[in-house]
Amino acid sequence: DNAKRRRPRRVVAVYIVCDAESPITSGLLCREFMYSSQWCDPSTRVITAAPGLEKRLEHTLEELLPCASPYARLDAAGQRAWAASVSLQLPDDHGG
Repeated sequence: DNAKRRRPRRVVAVYIVCDAESPITSGLLCREFMYSSQWCDPSTRVITAAPGLEKRLEHTLEELLPCASPYARLDAAGQRAWAASVSLQLPDDHGG
């Protein structure tokens, strides 16, 4: 069956684009999920970019997995502040 032959066997790369000034990597749980997935392997590329795609980082999943989550060394207030600083910001007149 053609559909079965065209089914992806492996994820070659994961692309993450964020609205922060500098690219940020996936969180620890996402890295662990990808690493344990049947479609990813340690050589799967993880490419992150900031708006405009000029600033980019590229790592393999294997290189990222041992890295701590960006929240690891922050208390609850610090986590909220950091998350707010890198999250999508809607303009005041976003139509809602």
